[in-house]
Order: sequence, then C-alpha cells, then structure tokens
Amino acid sequence: MLLPIYCIESLKHVLTQLSIPIDSIFPLRNIKYITDLTHELVQLLTICVMPNIWLCNDGTASKINDDLKALFNLMGEVMEYFGSCSNVDHLRITYLYLTTIIMKLLSSIVPLELANAVIPNALKASITNAVMDAPIYLLYPALHSILLEYARVSNSNLFLFIHSSISPITFNNLSFFSNFKTLIKQHR
Repeated sequence: MLLPIYCIESLKHVLTQLSIPIDSIFPLRNIKYITDLTHELVQLLTICVMPNIWLCNDGTASKINDDLKALFNLMGEVMEYFGSCSNVDHLRITYLYLTTIIMKLLSSIVPLELANAVIPNALKASITNAVMDAPIYLLYPALHSILLEYARVSNSNLFLFIHSSISPITFNNLSFFSNFKTLIKQHR
C-alpha cells in the first residue's frame, strides 16, 4: 500500500469515529486522541503528496485524487457537524482544531486555481460557514484569511451572495466585537 493511500484511508476511518454523535459515553480523551491522530496523518499526507497530484493522469494519481475528494467530502461533513454544536465548549474547541487541520491540508495540497474543481460541495459549504464565524475572524485572523481565499475561489457565487446579503449585519457585529476586544486589552 502506498503511503498517501494509507494516510487517506486512515484519515477516513479516524474521521468516521468523530462522525458518531458525541455523548457522555464517548470520553473527551478519545476525541483528543482522534484529533491528534488526524493532525499527525495530515502532517504525513502533506509531506508525501504534492500539489501537482491533481494534474497527473496515471492510474495511481487518479486513485489518490478520487480518495482525496472522498476524504474532503467527509471532512466537510465533520466540520458541519461540529460547527453546528457551538454551544458546547469541548465541541467548539474540536471544531476549531479540525478546521485548522483541514485548512492546513487544503492549503498544502490544493492550489487555489484548482480549488473549485477539487473541493466537494460539502466542504465548500463548511468553509463558507467558517468564514462567517465571528470568533474565527476575531481570534484567528490567519486561519480566517485562508478560509476566505478558499471560499472566494471555490464557490464564488454562493460566497458573494452570502457576503452581500449579510455583510452589514456581520461587519457591524464584528466592529462591535473588535471594539469590545480593544476595551478588554486596555483594561488588562
């Protein structure tokens, strides 16, 4: 088995474990182990897969491309699941960590020019939702800028519609949060 295929198959299996609805029987320690393993597998995958994999036409590259697209689809579903659980602290932290890991993988192996053709709709929607997440915007500006770039190129019509339809509300709230953040820094 080739190393990229091993990483992709392992990531699919590990992320499937996170797709199981979280309850009190599933300890937080297991979630941490799963996210840490996901991080390590993504690190390994970014080492052994180059961005030009999307331009190769041989059988092995085609298999890796298809497997990566299936993995991206699963990642989008997992991001959507954890993104909808923003009222539970440990699930919110898991969402932020997974979003960081997923965007590291995308920015390492998917060039912006190919993002629209490569990224499946489930992940495009999750990226667009993450762009509108105020805490990500305020607390993680580097992550937000990567999300913003992929949202712009991967689904420009949907992104422009969402951005134009709620930007006054969002940016008013964000300026409020920015002012609030500045006040907190001044009083420390």
